[in-house]
Amino acid sequence: SYEVPKKMIGMKLPGGDGEQVEQDVPKPGYGQVLLKMKAASLCGSDLKFIYHEHTDKTGGARYDNVIEDTASGQVVQVGEGVLDFKEGDRVVVYHIQGCGYCDECRKGFFINCQQPERRAYGWQRDGALAEYMVADVSTCIHLPEFLTYEDGAMIACFDDPCVRESKEICNRLVVTGLAESSMHLAALRRSFFHYQRNAD
Repeated sequence: SYEVPKKMIGMKLPGGDGEQVEQDVPKPGYGQVLLKMKAASLCGSDLKFIYHEHTDKTGGARYDNVIEDTASGQVVQVGEGVLDFKEGDRVVVYHIQGCGYCDECRKGFFINCQQPERRAYGWQRDGALAEYMVADVSTCIHLPEFLTYEDGAMIACFDDPCVRESKEICNRLVVTGLAESSMHLAALRRSFFHYQRNAD
């Protein structure tokens, strides 16, 4: 089995320059996995605040945790109650953990959760810019073999419907707008098309 170290290096963004920190490697609890981080990208939500401290006046709480919500990695430890993931699995992490019991969470729309338990990776809980990260399995999605870890990190903010349904994704796709998510979705669909064609 994988030997997990006791300490790790991570990055925080307290305002101004980034800050490198050493801290304990977290342990997965019930319904959680520990990931060895393989890739992370820069979320558009960070761009406005990357060199400035978050305050209530600038759109949110101060970054007190390891930053970044766009994450992909490999499972190296599994907590109790985890059935769908095992050590060695490749995963991409949906960027928000909902409460799990409200109507929006039950529909799978964690981003619309309004409960106090709602936490975003890299903001209200430790994120991807560290050597290891604990993730709730409700936010973990198996990363298909035709996608790299870098691909996973790039689509982590909107991967939930895309990657979960990638094996049955439609042959026709209409993308409106030129936002980053639209371009990523088009690129993902193109990658899947080439994978599917080569597999056949």
